[in-house]
Amino acid sequence: MERMKPVLIKQSEIDERIIIVSINRTEKLNSIHLELLESLQSELERINKVQHIKAVILTSESLKAFSTGIDVHFVKELANKEEVANFFYKLAHLFETVQQLRVPTIAAVNGYAFGAGADLALACDLRIANEVASFRFPGPQFGVVLGIQRLISEVGGSTARTLTLMNKLIDSKEALHDGVVHEVVSSANCLRRAEEWAKHLIEMPSFAKETIRNMCNRVERDLLMQDPCELAKKSILAVDFNEAFEQYVARIKK
Repeated sequence: MERMKPVLIKQSEIDERIIIVSINRTEKLNSIHLELLESLQSELERINKVQHIKAVILTSESLKAFSTGIDVHFVKELANKEEVANFFYKLAHLFETVQQLRVPTIAAVNGYAFGAGADLALACDLRIANEVASFRFPGPQFGVVLGIQRLISEVGGSTARTLTLMNKLIDSKEALHDGVVHEVVSSANCLRRAEEWAKHLIEMPSFAKETIRNMCNRVERDLLMQDPCELAKKSILAVDFNEAFEQYVARIKK
């Protein structure tokens, strides 16, 4: 039996210039381990070089989960704190790759988007969620500072503090209100709506579109004046990660 690929690449039926990147680790609710991370990184770098591609939609094969974040078992099996720090550095680099793609990006979020999964969706320019989507940013509970600049830029400091410091779970309506997503639709229409938005973006004048994307990303970068990849790595090295992570996992299992 052929092993399933962790990332599937499809061409939109409404416009061949739109590429759909779909996370395909459904049996693990699309939790992120090294293979999935590196597959996403590789595919996005390849897509970025294909000139006829004009928009990218990031979604999942599962209607239950966009991604539940890092694979807990994978992280627990890493040999030491340095390996953990390097893994989170690569995660932050993946988010940077999404943000800096030469074409607009849209996240079509089905179901759970937790932790690094939520950060991955936030890395996209625009985000559409289905009605059962939910979001959570638990990283700070076990010492990880990941995707914080983007979150602050998108929802503002006050909301970002509540979501991260209090580990608040929000549903699709709250996510829409807070600015975590830009539209909520039915599960049946989530991907199609993202394709419609991508088609609209393709038809926009390139200079205006690229200028707005670059300006927004520059404002975000100025928020903390730190490389987000290095910040993620430093946050791991600054704590007793194994203990903090074990304590967090134990709490959420209760």
